[in-house]
Amino acid sequence: MEQVMLKLRENIVVRWQVVCCALLINIMTPFVVAKPREVELGFSDPMNAGDVTITFTDTSRPVGEAGRTKSVPVSIPANTTAQGKRDLIAQALKDQGFTVEKSGKTALYLSYVDDKVEVKFKAGQTAESDVVSGGGAVKASIDFEGEFEPMDSSGMVAEFSAGVITDLGAIYAVVDANELGWQTDGVAICAALFGQLMAQADGMGVELEHQGSRIAVAFDEDAVVEGGGIQVGTTSPSAGSGGRVLFGVPELELTLDQFVAGAKTTFQVSNAGAFESVYFVYGLGEAGDFAVPSLDVVLDIARPKLIGVRSADANGVATLSTAIPQNASGLKVLLQAAEVGGISMLREEVVQ
Repeated sequence: MEQVMLKLRENIVVRWQVVCCALLINIMTPFVVAKPREVELGFSDPMNAGDVTITFTDTSRPVGEAGRTKSVPVSIPANTTAQGKRDLIAQALKDQGFTVEKSGKTALYLSYVDDKVEVKFKAGQTAESDVVSGGGAVKASIDFEGEFEPMDSSGMVAEFSAGVITDLGAIYAVVDANELGWQTDGVAICAALFGQLMAQADGMGVELEHQGSRIAVAFDEDAVVEGGGIQVGTTSPSAGSGGRVLFGVPELELTLDQFVAGAKTTFQVSNAGAFESVYFVYGLGEAGDFAVPSLDVVLDIARPKLIGVRSADANGVATLSTAIPQNASGLKVLLQAAEVGGISMLREEVVQ
């Protein structure tokens, strides 16, 4: 742990890095005593007033069942400290029936009793850094959706940060609008942060993949016994930063070999149930919730369309090949796979 902290301190060269590194260290410290069925949330000082939203989904419960998903919006007033923000969120979670325990000055533990849960958070326009972590993390995504103002509310150049935490330590990346050539859309931000994180990822027990306006994280189960998670932050006043962490069990893994107009693409899903039907879907619009009661899942594509259905083999692997239209070059496509009771992480791909 001492080596991790020293490495983080070596990278501290700007104000926002100081804030985010301190947040990572604060969250990492309790991992040695964290219980396996607790999610830890950590916060920094928000620069602006705004609403943050935390969504807690017990994905093992049927779609439509009362209590399966709880979305907790919290209004953060201007000039709120990290501790004040933590206290507001803790009270809002308690009001929704969660068991919450405060940790240090800027974090809290959120207890759960089910084996398969997903925690999403959205920072709104508050311009802050947040951490979601816990034992048994399986997958995560770091999200910067849409366009971001290149200057913060005080007139300084806006910065964007991301981090990944495992039992083996933490990796961290930060980039500002100037370094991005003032191209502050989510795809450009994630590409820059992904490059920095990848340079530090060896031996950390994670696999990273750049997927448009998000960075997908897959955790090695042996590396997150005590705790694994993500950090996402920005000083830009624009909404769109956030992330999610899935705890408990592996979800479907969706991969593809290429995505080129006029060429054949092969999709592959792993971690499916043996001989189960796997549904491959896509969307051309925005991400959003779409319930499929027959599969007992909620897709992350607002208006999904079916590509095809394939049966998984005895190892839980299903493949589907299809041709990409010749005139689709430059099109942004959302991709996801589903089976009864399970989905893959949403992928965002641009046709080459």
